[in-house]
Amino acid sequence: MLSALVAGAFFVLAESTPTKSILTTEPAVTLKEALSLAERYVAEKTINVSGHFVESVRLVCIPDNPKGERQWIITWALKTPSDGGQVFIHVKMDKSVSMTRGL
Repeated sequence: MLSALVAGAFFVLAESTPTKSILTTEPAVTLKEALSLAERYVAEKTINVSGHFVESVRLVCIPDNPKGERQWIITWALKTPSDGGQVFIHVKMDKSVSMTRGL
């Protein structure tokens, strides 16, 4: 009886313990897909980035998310240095896209 309980507890523990960290697994959306989705979003929403260039593409954890989900952030920076003016396109792993701007 005790061995059955121990075996059952071990099975539950094994099933609930993730085998890989979210930070070391390959993202569901690749970098190329994220950039393509971001470019399509900018075009569809007619966001003027003509005075900008793609400065960076980063894979980050979504703040305050208990699931530890990640998203890509594609940053367009101004060609002429200035405070603010950045355009940040957020691409989540479900391929939803949103935008924020720098101040």
